[in-house]
Amino acid sequence: MSFRNSKTRVSPKGELAGFIAIERPTVKYDADGIYMFKLNISNEADIETFSGMIDRLAQLSLQSGEYADSDKGELMPSYDITEEGILSVKFKQNASIPTQKGGRVPYKIKLYDSNNKFIKYSEEKVLGIRAGTICKVLFSTYHWSSAQKYGVRLQPIGIKILALQSYISTHDPEDDLGHLLGEEEGEYHHTPVDFTTGPARRASIDWDYKYEE
Repeated sequence: MSFRNSKTRVSPKGELAGFIAIERPTVKYDADGIYMFKLNISNEADIETFSGMIDRLAQLSLQSGEYADSDKGELMPSYDITEEGILSVKFKQNASIPTQKGGRVPYKIKLYDSNNKFIKYSEEKVLGIRAGTICKVLFSTYHWSSAQKYGVRLQPIGIKILALQSYISTHDPEDDLGHLLGEEEGEYHHTPVDFTTGPARRASIDWDYKYEE
């Protein structure tokens, strides 16, 4: 049994880590392409509340379907706790999504700057997001269960970049991406091109992390 929960939630602020496929999907683990990354959260209060939220979302996977009253089986966790006590949360999203007519359409994760403005990017123009980038994640959830296992997948919809770290070596703080330094201190690198051509659109998203009882 599986079902998609369309309700959106926002993660606490964290740092990207591990294998990162955000601007382009990877086929390394899925031939059809998948977006994936980990968000490391170090704030103790956020670790407790966000891991608790994810645990409760995982339990929703058992509340409907043919396995609801059977043995719960093994929980396939959506996060790990590192030896250093950091909460490392896994996010995944298919590179295409099904339509009501039976087809599939390409999916793209939306990017926003620290001022909540939409960032344009394409296959040819990328920010080069890499590990160390500070951000928040807007996500929905996909719930699944079987006779042996159950879990929840956190599916990224948008990412608010607070401080960009890039694998692109060019560094020019005077260009149009300078504002991506955002709220955090430290170095950042990016491509010296205009990702925000045209009218700047400010997203009407509440990016405040809200702990849910």
